[in-house]
Amino acid sequence: MFYGVPRGPIVQYAHRPIDKDRFIFPITGLKVSINNIKTIGLIDFIDKEYLIQNFIGSRLLAEFNRNFKAVNTFAVVNLREYGDCEGLCRDGNNSLALQLLKQTIGGIYLSIFNKIRDIDHEKRIVISNKGIHEVDEGLNPYIVMHNSSCHVYHNNVEENLNATMSDFDINNIPNVIKILQKSLKEKNQYEKKICKVLEIMYSNFNECYSRERIIKWSIILNYIFRENNSQNIKSTDIGRKLKIIFNVIEEKEILEYLPKYITPEVKKTKNISSIMIDIYSRIRNDLMHGKIEYYTEYAICDAKDLIILKAIVMELLNIMVQDEYLNYCTSTKEFNTYIEKKETENIEKHKNSR
Repeated sequence: MFYGVPRGPIVQYAHRPIDKDRFIFPITGLKVSINNIKTIGLIDFIDKEYLIQNFIGSRLLAEFNRNFKAVNTFAVVNLREYGDCEGLCRDGNNSLALQLLKQTIGGIYLSIFNKIRDIDHEKRIVISNKGIHEVDEGLNPYIVMHNSSCHVYHNNVEENLNATMSDFDINNIPNVIKILQKSLKEKNQYEKKICKVLEIMYSNFNECYSRERIIKWSIILNYIFRENNSQNIKSTDIGRKLKIIFNVIEEKEILEYLPKYITPEVKKTKNISSIMIDIYSRIRNDLMHGKIEYYTEYAICDAKDLIILKAIVMELLNIMVQDEYLNYCTSTKEFNTYIEKKETENIEKHKNSR
């Protein structure tokens, strides 16, 4: 019981479970053709005109216009499409629907990455009725004064973050779509992990502060390789696994193509283990131990570190959804075992070639 606090309704910003089966969420940052529908996974993205004509009755129209006047795109989540959902989410079906929508948008982000192949190219698709993007304070337009004169510092990053359907192609993520379309109770633990990674990616891309984004990229890597909550994972463990995946199993060059304006010195994927350990020690360990410079704005981080982590996670996710992995792995433990198996085979192959 709280003393001295007047009794009243539940705090307005608190989450309230809603156990219905269909939800329509406003979307900021994604444009759909007028009076059109685009299905991704099991979720329909529709424009405002389609929504009004097919869902909104005259009784609700005035309230609808008050709440969603700045929004032109909506996402329809029908939990009936996902099989038996009863009891899966303790926070209500609205929370479950939001998770599924975030996972689907995470799939869109991966598709954008695969189509554009520019690691510094980002779009932002947000479940919001604001109609505008919130960005870091330093990325907003502001006024600069010098010697009694002033000028406006323009920044159109907010506009550049908006996406259209032409920015991605879901045909480049076929296995992601298959996983998103599966009944919730039919997904194995490995597939659930992929979906949760997509969900965290949604939150990461929509985070306006780069300092928070870089921490979340490392969280995703920890989560991908973690088998259970009691497991002790170190940066050396993650670095080693990444080295096996990208240098032994796949032999991919992912760091060599980073933009020169971000990292003039070419990074080698063969050194991915030491690069990862170095980044972790600075952006995770130092920060968690309170090692913060006074005159460094907290929101700012090294763009090179951020881009490297983003590239690693996106390419790793592309590998995880390949048929080879999906056919072998039903759990994180089997995923880790598969990596070690490939490393053992590689060692034996080199022994026999001597």
